[in-house]
Amino acid sequence: MKLIIGVGEGFKHQDGVIGIDILPAFNPDIVCDIRKGIPCEDNQFDEINCEHVMEHIQLNEDFIFVMKEILRVLKPSGVAYIEVPHKDSDAAYECIEHTRYFTENTFMNFYDNRLAKEMNYPEFKLVKKEIGNRGGHKTVCVWLAK
Repeated sequence: MKLIIGVGEGFKHQDGVIGIDILPAFNPDIVCDIRKGIPCEDNQFDEINCEHVMEHIQLNEDFIFVMKEILRVLKPSGVAYIEVPHKDSDAAYECIEHTRYFTENTFMNFYDNRLAKEMNYPEFKLVKKEIGNRGGHKTVCVWLAK
């Protein structure tokens, strides 16, 4: 099973894929605000795709909670792909709803943090990270495993 967080415009329903979004107009399978939780079972998804969503989460406690939720619904053998605009990209600032900025090391708080347990952060394993390019804009891409 695959989960798409933030389906956006043009979402096409597919077998084995659950799409969620906060906006009903995008016609997701589930309309929800992920800051309140992901309404799915523990260990349900082999793959999670979260592209250009996390930059909209303003509060640190909400951001950490969403990362915990991603870890919760990810299967032990699963991988979560997260893509966000890089802080050096115009795309990071063009949308007034972007409230969080990222570098290639931002997500290390969740995979390479010796204080993660003490800080009550979810702990992922880094599969891969890279600087990407979407539509001519620099992006941060991470693949995280449970």
